[in-house]
Amino acid sequence: MDERALRGKRTMHKQVPPSYLKLQDDGTWTPVKSNGIGAGWELVAPVGSSPASFYFESYFDLGGYTLDDLTIYPEIALLQDPGVYTANASPNGRFAVIEILSQERLDIPDVIADYMDNGLPGSSISKEDWTQIIFGRYRLMTLTTIQAAPEIMTVAREVDFSSMEPTTVEKLWIYRIVIPTGLFDVDCEVEVPASTFVVRFESIEESDLHYMMRLKRSFELGTD
Repeated sequence: MDERALRGKRTMHKQVPPSYLKLQDDGTWTPVKSNGIGAGWELVAPVGSSPASFYFESYFDLGGYTLDDLTIYPEIALLQDPGVYTANASPNGRFAVIEILSQERLDIPDVIADYMDNGLPGSSISKEDWTQIIFGRYRLMTLTTIQAAPEIMTVAREVDFSSMEPTTVEKLWIYRIVIPTGLFDVDCEVEVPASTFVVRFESIEESDLHYMMRLKRSFELGTD
């Protein structure tokens, strides 16, 4: 293939299935997986102060661009989740929702532990450099005060921690992480809607010096 065919503006998207989970007596969550619902979601056992959590992991394959020594310049990165988050929880039920596009594969228990210490990937307490987090969004979800729909979760706080840095990696890792931090009753059910990661970018052929320096920096960050 002519490498010029890969140059220019492109759009990638990756769909994430919904997930339905139920809290068990031992404090862990059991996923409901049927007809593609919940496929790809994984559970994380509670450790220390970190609660039982669940996450989705996948990646965008950028190997064709790196094979032709092209650099990806993100222009727009976002997550579309038009559905509804629900939890038939106690009034103190709440959870964190974290979405990430990372240049390196993340250690999810570390991400959860950092969050419980009031930090996120790319922050001063994490082992990831901020430039590695191309897209990052954090939302704290709490129960609504609408009496007619008490199970609906609403956003209490939302923070963007994206770097939108150019990248030369072969895989751009995708994460949706849900961390229940409030008080949930046994048999509580949580619903996370289907969503789509969207990235608009331009692939550019940089000078040899710039490209090699970017590769070097990426290698150094990935081996820290």
